[in-house]
Amino acid sequence: MNRARLLFRNMWRRGECASIQPSSVLVTGMQRGASQIQRQNARNRRGIATIWIILALPALTTLLVVLMDVSNVWLAKTELKNAMDAASLSGAKTWGEGGSTLQARLAVFNASNTNTVLGSVIPLDIAEGGCANGNVSSTSEIVLGSITDTGTVLQFNCNTTPNCGGGIPFAVRTRKTIQINSVASSLFSFVLGPYDVTAESYARYACPAGPPQLVRVESVVCACP
Repeated sequence: MNRARLLFRNMWRRGECASIQPSSVLVTGMQRGASQIQRQNARNRRGIATIWIILALPALTTLLVVLMDVSNVWLAKTELKNAMDAASLSGAKTWGEGGSTLQARLAVFNASNTNTVLGSVIPLDIAEGGCANGNVSSTSEIVLGSITDTGTVLQFNCNTTPNCGGGIPFAVRTRKTIQINSVASSLFSFVLGPYDVTAESYARYACPAGPPQLVRVESVVCACP
């Protein structure tokens, strides 16, 4: 111990310990404190960011599901409309070329089944009733009638029997409503879906030799209950 004190005293006399200054010790301590504060602030920021992510996750998930549902509904609407167009064209062609009302409905049914909606076949009701043209009601999925030009709009009439000789063309209307389930039937206490999707199509077979054409109808007359 005495030898160590003597060595230190000799070093101090020679000025070898003069480089050790109190100010350098103070600066080093301040730097260490600042570094610790910075690390603590970084941990705090990470903690706050984690909290915001947790709070925003339900909203982001709900938004994602809604966007997926909108996409599915739009696709189903497009595919259902294509199926109804094909069905009404096939029915009008069969009926206009001499087929019976039942044969026309079967043609509608078969054409609809060849077009899937979101991978599923969408069948149409082909039942016949006691109204004109074998219709069951004005709201049936398949309604047969005629389309005439009133001069201002095209009018579909299910009570008129087509007659090429009289210039009354054959016409078929198809209509279908389906339900599309949501990607998540229940999500964070929000009930989503199912969504109703409806598509309608009118096709006319111009006398005497067609071809069948899709038309836009602005007026409907149908007294069938």
